Amino acid sequence: MKLSKKGIVFFAILLLLLLSACSSNTGGKEESKEKEESEEKTNVEANEEDSDEEVTLTFVAPWSEEQVESRFKADFEAQYPNIKIEPISAWTDTEAFEELFSKNIVPDVSLVLGDFEEMNELDMVYPLDDLVEKNNMDLNKFREGAIEAIRSRDPEGEGHLLGIPVEDVVIGLFYNKEIFDKFGVNYPTDGMTWDEVIDLATKVTGERDGTQYYGLETHSLSQAILQLSVTGTDPETGEVLFDQKPEYAQYFNLIKKIHDIPGNIPDNPDDKSGLEGRNVAMNLRTVSNIPVFLETEGLDFDVVSFPSWPDNPNVAPNNLPLTLAISPESEHKEAAFKLLEFITSKEQQINMAKIGVAPVLGDAEIRSYLAYKDGEKVEGLNIEGIYSGTPAEPAEYSPYGPDVLLYGGNFIGEMTTEFVEEYRESGTDVNTFIREMQEKYEAKIEEEKNKK
Repeated sequence: MKLSKKGIVFFAILLLLLLSACSSNTGGKEESKEKEESEEKTNVEANEEDSDEEVTLTFVAPWSEEQVESRFKADFEAQYPNIKIEPISAWTDTEAFEELFSKNIVPDVSLVLGDFEEMNELDMVYPLDDLVEKNNMDLNKFREGAIEAIRSRDPEGEGHLLGIPVEDVVIGLFYNKEIFDKFGVNYPTDGMTWDEVIDLATKVTGERDGTQYYGLETHSLSQAILQLSVTGTDPETGEVLFDQKPEYAQYFNLIKKIHDIPGNIPDNPDDKSGLEGRNVAMNLRTVSNIPVFLETEGLDFDVVSFPSWPDNPNVAPNNLPLTLAISPESEHKEAAFKLLEFITSKEQQINMAKIGVAPVLGDAEIRSYLAYKDGEKVEGLNIEGIYSGTPAEPAEYSPYGPDVLLYGGNFIGEMTTEFVEEYRESGTDVNTFIREMQEKYEAKIEEEKNKK
């Protein structure tokens, strides 16, 4: 059959349309297939901890392998048998990280003891806000102020959550009942001020039956400055403000008062052997010491809240909790977050409290397990008294410090020890010492700036 000219044109158009439709359909199928493959790959990566694939998480912290094992490793690997923890015992600072990098080791999870400045300089910070939202982690379960303290330390000032709190820093005033009974003095109570504690320490310092007893030992005295919510440097310029802030003179005058208790400071510091040695009446210690005290034969002790300043009654130190961060270079971020979720579960926080790890969740039931021995709770210890104060308002965060950290750098703690030595030897003046301290810290900041 012979087609007309019009018929030929119509047939050609129809053929072109058919070819175009086929091409479009094929392309659509290919795009759809690529999208499905991409989504499947993402889902596999996101759910790697739920697969049978073995995953190893490198965990860096200044803890021994035994400490990592008892805190969470054994329990976590029992629940997630395909995820293994490889602990590396090291301080999480620039020197330690650079040594790890030189060995081609990139940590998946790291314990952060202070701020995130060093980690930021090493490109080791990774915001966890998206993972928190994706995994529906309830941040309200943490004790008041813990999450805010971490957000405040975002080096970029954006308030990102760069880590999850896993262990708190809590100090109590422990006391030996036996010594108070020897001197016929009433036991300490919750809510005492520093002046009241110093007065009490004076009454239980002295000799009885040939033994010299000391009223107050102060391992963690620098915590007292956290109660004053004072920032030691200008956050913008790094200007040191010790001599402009009366809180520093207030703090060092407190140290002077404690030193001036007649007989409270021995000529040989080793003569003061703490509650364990049973010649110290009162001792500022972390709750992690409770298992040690419970195991000390013959020690009859209890604990009350950290002393407060007279003009700020019942205000407790506001500490930065120990924090776990995930590396931005980790290939197993979902598995790493599973670890963070596991450690901050109620069950695991209870398991950790049983070995003296201060829980970071705001749950009184968990805290009660700090008094634990031989597989059972120990009744009668005033655990809740430690937590009875209201945490101080956090000081404005300054990247120049000084941060008062129980684990890690603590310039104020170092200066406390130095002041006691100088005061004992030469009776140094508080204002003179603060000026000297200011000069030392100015030199320290200048040195850090020159490194950058």
